[in-house]
Amino acid sequence: MQEDLKAYSIALAGILDAHMQKAKETLTVALSKLPQETKEIQFGLHPPQEPDGRFSVILHLVGPNLFTLNKAIDGHRVLFDVRFVDGKIKPDVPMFDPFDQPFSVNDAIVETAASWLEKIWDTIDRKADCPPALIFGEDGWGEGMPKRLS
Repeated sequence: MQEDLKAYSIALAGILDAHMQKAKETLTVALSKLPQETKEIQFGLHPPQEPDGRFSVILHLVGPNLFTLNKAIDGHRVLFDVRFVDGKIKPDVPMFDPFDQPFSVNDAIVETAASWLEKIWDTIDRKADCPPALIFGEDGWGEGMPKRLS
């Protein structure tokens, strides 16, 4: 089981790394549009309840009037998103039977994606001008979550 988990985490990290530049560009634009009222930046890692390998990485802003805050970065909130397009999974991530998993797929997704986000955050120039940031796994997924970035 540990070998399966390690192989999956390595494969997923490679897929995420292939999308790192696009995610960094999206994040940089979002950070340039942050409303002054933003109190915290949150990176949400959102796997589904049925752990099949799909997930999304979404930027959330915290502060007064959440709708207005998040509307300011609309179009630049999704850093990575696995979904079905024309009957095929895009991007092509490893998929699982949600009822027969060799390990906790959602924990592995959140932990691997959190490491990827930390690498991206470390390359962002404007982060000194930003409010505090953290990563969280939806529904408590991921060991050591939430994790502070700044």
